[in-house]
Amino acid sequence: MASIKFAKLVSAGLGTSLGIYAIRHKQTHRNIVLAERNIPEGLETESNALNNLQLLNVQVFGRHGARTPIHIIETIEHGTYLPAFMGDLPYTQIDYEVKDVSGDVQPISLMENSYRDNNRILKGGVYVGQLTKIGQDQMYMLGKTLRKKYVDELKLLSPEIKDNEVYIRSSNVERNIVSARCAMAGLFNTAYTPQTNGPITIYVSDATNEILYPNTYHCPTMRTLFGKWIKQAWNLPSTKRIRQQVQERSDYVEKDGKFLNLIDVRDDLIARKGVFITVETRAFGNQT
Repeated sequence: MASIKFAKLVSAGLGTSLGIYAIRHKQTHRNIVLAERNIPEGLETESNALNNLQLLNVQVFGRHGARTPIHIIETIEHGTYLPAFMGDLPYTQIDYEVKDVSGDVQPISLMENSYRDNNRILKGGVYVGQLTKIGQDQMYMLGKTLRKKYVDELKLLSPEIKDNEVYIRSSNVERNIVSARCAMAGLFNTAYTPQTNGPITIYVSDATNEILYPNTYHCPTMRTLFGKWIKQAWNLPSTKRIRQQVQERSDYVEKDGKFLNLIDVRDDLIARKGVFITVETRAFGNQT
């Protein structure tokens, strides 16, 4: 079987994890991250099987880097997100373009438009849900790690960007597109290696057909099931106990059955941590 040099980077809508494309090996019946080549009959040991396998394809699934919050806790002092936290880091810049998965122009992002609403400007003057400079650096360093593995060690990819070797797919949200850009800059060392093959393409999908995150907006069945699961989770004794403790210590008072959303609490706190904003409340102590 001929070796295929091909990697896939996906920047999904919900944050950073790694996944590897696995091919099932017919002798050992285990998922192995290598493709079969000329396995002799009667092979008995897995170590021998690995020696006769060749890496063909890698898929990396990643969340975005650190961002500004989408949700904030209204009853504690809001974090201040300054314009100095934002902007493009020079070493994460690459020549790129964004297109629909069909090859057409980039579709309008309703989600991104909702973040840019003037009513969603944070204390300090920046919009919600935006990648910070720290987030850009995180994704750049992820790319550097991938370069060490798949360019330097395994020689799966060429040292410079080649469109026929790499396919990049992102959800149509700016923080995820920029995260993919930063990872590519690290993967191909573009700050020090001239990009001579033209712009790299980052592919996105319209919201209706997006599959990179649980698309409750355009799947009625998923929306119904997700609503039921969330309601059940909120009513678990352990969840209720934690929520009541956080509400009490953050001076949140339930009104008309509306309680503090712990997902929103986490979003606020993680975003603060990403830019080292101190939280001073009875609920969380003095943390950064």
